[in-house]
Amino acid sequence: MEYEKLQDLQHRSQKIQEEYEHQIGEMEENRERALEELTEYYETKLQEKTTQLEQAHDESRTALKEYEETKRQIEEDADREIMDIKNKYERKLRDAREANSRLQGESGLMQKKFVSLQKEIEEAREEIKKYKGDISKLEKDKDDLKKDIVGLRKEIAERDETIQDKEKRIYDLKKKKSRVGEIQVCAGL
Repeated sequence: MEYEKLQDLQHRSQKIQEEYEHQIGEMEENRERALEELTEYYETKLQEKTTQLEQAHDESRTALKEYEETKRQIEEDADREIMDIKNKYERKLRDAREANSRLQGESGLMQKKFVSLQKEIEEAREEIKKYKGDISKLEKDKDDLKKDIVGLRKEIAERDETIQDKEKRIYDLKKKKSRVGEIQVCAGL
């Protein structure tokens, strides 16, 4: 009976540990995979926005150079042509600056998202530390259960030995009783 309880305890302990280790492994894999995907996604977005920002800066500089060259040429032309061309390039410059401003705002948002992601990563690391602490506690519980199992096995072995001694004694007494019975039968004849 106690031996069966011992085996049941061992089986349950092993099953719990295997399930817990499996869950921890899955959680760590999922967390790492999600973390890699998010990092890759935001790094790609940040790179795209940075490239767009650099292009907008280049376009802005190019547009400004074109504007100045055109202005010089326009000053030699008629007043009416000056106003039309000037307005055209001022619009381009304004659009480029607006695009530049918009890209800078988007870049700021991406930086905020990156900081938020870093915070989530740190929280995930703290959670992993907590799980590692839980694992250590379970390992200690497992070791304690193993010690209990060893003690119970020793006790079972001692009881088995006692039972064997008593069975041997019963056998010897039955043997003596049988001889006494034979002697009585012989004496009665």
